[in-house]
Amino acid sequence: NYMSTEELQQSIMPLVLKCYECKVPKLQELALRETEFLMKKLDFVYSKSKVLPRVLNLCCIDSIEIRRTSLFTLYKIYNSFDRSTLNDQILHTLDKMKKLGTDTKMNILILAIYEGVAKVVGSEVINYF
Repeated sequence: NYMSTEELQQSIMPLVLKCYECKVPKLQELALRETEFLMKKLDFVYSKSKVLPRVLNLCCIDSIEIRRTSLFTLYKIYNSFDRSTLNDQILHTLDKMKKLGTDTKMNILILAIYEGVAKVVGSEVINYF
C-alpha cells in the first residue's frame, strides 16, 4: 500500500478519468481493465461520483468492443454500490444498452447483473427486463 486513498484520487485518478473520456479505444480499455483494482482503493463517494458515471457512459457508446469491455467492468464493480445507485443509474444504463443492441456475451453479463441487482433491489428489477 504505497499510496493513500487521497493521494490516489489526486494524482493517478485524474489521468484514469481522462482515459475513460478520451476517444482512444486502447486507453479506454486500459482504464476499464484497471477499474476493479482501483475501486478497491477509492472511497465510495469518489467511486460513485467520478468513476461510475464514466463507466456507464462507456457502456452506451457506438463501439461494441468498448461497450462489451465496459459492461464486463460494470459486472465486476456493480456490487460496490448502494441500492439507490443500482436502481437509478445501473438499471437505467442496462436498459439503454439493450436498446443499442447487444451480443450473446453481453446478454449473459446483463442477465448476471440483473440477477445480482435483484438480490439487493428486490422485485423492482423485474420491471426492467
